[in-house]
This record gives sequence, C-alpha cells and structure tokens, in this order.
Amino acid sequence: KYRSLDGTCNNLYRPLIGRAFTPFSRFLTPQYGDGVQSLRLSRDGSPLPEARRVSFSIAESKSVPHHVNTLMLMQWGQFLDHDLTLTAISKIATDPTCAPIKIPSDDPSFFGKQCLEFVRSQEVPNLNCTLGPREQLNQITSYIDASNVYGSTVEDANGLRDLSNPRRGKLLQSVHPQNDKLKKLLPTTKENAECNKHEPGKTCFHAGDERVNEQSALTVLHTVWLREHNRIEQELFKMNPHWNGKTLFEETRRIVGAMMQHVTFNEFLPIVLGTKSMERHGLNLLQQGFYSGYRNDVDPSIRNSFATAAFRFGHTLIPKSFDRFNESWSTNSYPSLDLSTMFFQPQHAFDTKADGVDGMARGLCDQNIESFDRFVVPQVTVHLFSQSPPNGLGTDLVALNIQRARDHGIPGYNHWRQWCGLSRAADFDSLVDIADPAVRSKLRRVYRHVDDIDLFAAGISERPVEGGLVGPTFACIIGEQFKNLRQGDRFWYENTGAFSFSTEQLQELRKVTLAKVLCNNSDNISTIQPKVMERP
Repeated sequence: KYRSLDGTCNNLYRPLIGRAFTPFSRFLTPQYGDGVQSLRLSRDGSPLPEARRVSFSIAESKSVPHHVNTLMLMQWGQFLDHDLTLTAISKIATDPTCAPIKIPSDDPSFFGKQCLEFVRSQEVPNLNCTLGPREQLNQITSYIDASNVYGSTVEDANGLRDLSNPRRGKLLQSVHPQNDKLKKLLPTTKENAECNKHEPGKTCFHAGDERVNEQSALTVLHTVWLREHNRIEQELFKMNPHWNGKTLFEETRRIVGAMMQHVTFNEFLPIVLGTKSMERHGLNLLQQGFYSGYRNDVDPSIRNSFATAAFRFGHTLIPKSFDRFNESWSTNSYPSLDLSTMFFQPQHAFDTKADGVDGMARGLCDQNIESFDRFVVPQVTVHLFSQSPPNGLGTDLVALNIQRARDHGIPGYNHWRQWCGLSRAADFDSLVDIADPAVRSKLRRVYRHVDDIDLFAAGISERPVEGGLVGPTFACIIGEQFKNLRQGDRFWYENTGAFSFSTEQLQELRKVTLAKVLCNNSDNISTIQPKVMERP
C-alpha cells in the first residue's frame, strides 16, 4: 500500500527504476568530447566557447517582471526539483574531476579572476553495469513522493520522525526561538556544513532534502509542508485512535505526496507548459474517476537533460530581491531581502520583526517573478553564493548550468530540436523559435557552428509557447519527463487498483490548493488569492 522510502519496487518488474542512488537516465545518447567521458566539444573537435562567455553574452542583466505570475511559481519549481533531482558531485577537487570555468580576458564582472570553481559530477556505472559512456548519480528518488519532506532512505526518515511516542506518526519540530507561542519550525541541526560555514553555531534546519537552508524562501516551503504533515497526522490520530505510529506516519506521508502531485499538475505545470503542451503530453488531471494510464514499461526516472538544463528554466525567473509582506499585504513595513543575502541564511524564516514564515510566504504570493527570457539578474550571474553580499563577487549560475551540461555530455540544442520533432536549424538565421535577430547574432559571434549551441543557452532564448512560460524545446523535454512521472508511477494518486485512494478520498484530494496549505500552516495569514502562483 505504501511506497518504499527509497523508491525501490515501485516498478515490480524493474525494481531499481526511479530508486534513489541510481543513475539519471537519458532521452538522447550522450555526446562526450572523446565519446566516453570528456566534456562536450564543438562540431569541429575544438573546445566550445567558455561557459562564462556564453553567459555574459546571452544571459544579459535586465529586469523584466512578469505581469501575471508570482514568485511562488519559481519557489514551487525549486521545491519540486528538490523532490526529484540531487546530482552527486565528486568530493575530490583535483584533476580530472576539476574542470574550472575560465574567465575571458574581456569579462565585464570577473576581471582579475582566472576561473570559477567547477567540480565534475561523480561518475557511476549505468543501471545495467555494462560498459558505456559516463553516467551521473541521482541521490534521491525520481518520483513526486515528497522525498524533500521525508528523505529518500529509511535512515533519513527515521532521523526526521518524532519517535518519542510510538503511537504517533509525527515529524520532529523545534520551538520558535523568538516566540514559543508561534507555530513550530523545522528541527535544527549543527551538522549542515554549508549553513554553518561562515557563522558557526547559527541555527540551521534539517529536512528531507539537504538543500533546505540554501535560501530562505525555500526554507519557508519546507516549514509549511512539515507543519502540514503534523496537522494531517493529528486529524488522522483523532479519527483512528487504533492506528499505531507507523500506520499514522505512512498514511500521512501518502496523503502529503498525493497533495504535492496534485499541486504540481493542477497549478504549476499548466502555467509553465500552456494548454496545448499539457494536452500533447497527456498531463491534464481527471476531474472525476480513476486514472488507468499506469504502464510498467514506462521508465519514470529523471532524465539527464531535464535535470541539467530544461528544468533549470526557473533560474531566469528569479528577481534581484524578495519582498516580505505584513498582515495587510503591504511591503512598506519590512525591508526586502537581496537574494545574495538569503543564501544559507535560514534565520529569515523565523525573523518575527518581518513576520517570519508568514511575511515571506505572503511575499511569494504577491511579488512578480521575472519573465522567462534570456535576461538573468546579477544576483544569480555575478553574486551567487558571495561571501560578502549583496555586491561581492560569487559565482555564475548560468555558466555553471552550461558547464554542467557539458560535463554530463548533454547534446547541443539542434539535436534536441530534432528529437522533439521540431525543425532543425541549418544555420544561425534558421533558428526559428529564437525570434530576436539580435540574439541570433550574439549566438553567431559566440559559437562556431549552429550545432555547437548549448541547450540551456538556446532554451532560455526561445519565444514562449502559446499560453505557457517556456519555449517549445524546454516544453517538450519537461512535458515528456512529467508524462513519464505520471505513467510510470504505480503509486500515482489518481491510479485505480487495490491500494488506491477511495473515490471519496480522491475527490477531497482534488480540492487541494497550495493556498489552502499555506492558510492551514501559517500563524496569521487570513486572506489569500485562491491561485497563489498568479497575481491576485
């Protein structure tokens, strides 16, 4: 009845498919420079342009706020990504695992520096343990199963459970350090090296995903879903006093995972992909009855191109700063936070001077995202993880994305166009979905051949599909991945079968909204728009 925590045996015929600590799978055969493992090269065998040059040439700095969608869309995307992908990075930063990103002599921001640090992803055998090109490891389950709340191993889950009462299935929480009358927070930990790096002894949080402290708005969503687990567990305990702690935990986990699937397919994906792409990939949810589309021959594991390029589209949506709103939805009371001041600074989530979790949650629901386009704010391309924010030099996320895709042997943009059934460009002028002639000109100056163009650089330059955010190539890769995650998940919440939800339970799950989850788990959010990924 219940999923395994590590994803094993979801598929009864291929029990390792989608399991934590298995390699990413692929839509296309990898393209390595030497055919086996070295970074991708250009078509003529020479090195590709420096990833940093591609970044500052294509992903220029400009703010273009989106007129409809809120920052919650971006934040849900990151939270969801941390339920699906966690690439293992080599622990030894020496050759051949070190592949630094060279800084061009004419770099407008990093002049004086020689390179940006880059360590290659850990190489692993393929799932069949046969000889073949280099593969990379996904350390978490591929399924939408709330592993970011519960972890992807039994050990993770046991470390997060409150085992003080064997009759209960609650998760551990910590008392709010500034006001013990406020709702509880995530459990604290002293073991998060990244979070403690600059300030030993700082309050850092522990959750089902190790990146919980990466930036404060992400910490807020982790907090909300921890509280939602304990809220549901409390209700189930009242209704089923005969259940033991294990049953309460698993039943609650089952419901929370179903809620995350519903929010993703009902609120998030329609905005990202648009109506036609949703229909093309069979992603529309049923309004009633059960889903009968489960197939044990579908591989739901995360594809390398999705994790390394297409689902990183959200990096273009990130604003320079995050607003915090008071109870009357006004920003005037609290200063906004520059993104670079939020990295590994989870204390913003409990700062009562700015209404803590509630203040940040309201900001996510009311602030505009940046538009999906090639423009990316300097907080992401220059000041990322800066040790002296907001304006100190850090690293460049766009350059890292491009280098990571080369590290993983992700084929160039033109190959993806062909795989998606879209027109393949014969030259730079025939990049039909990159409408701006100025961008085509920039690509011509940076790359020697149209086949050399990196998937991420071109993907963020495409015009959006009708009614969606992303362009057709990213819509294709993202749509195929989520189609597989639905069709290939034996525990998909709409599924029919012996262990499925009842008709009545399924109808209740269909009423779930992220807005309601926020209302139920805030201290003082009394009004909110029904669709929190869209401006009220």
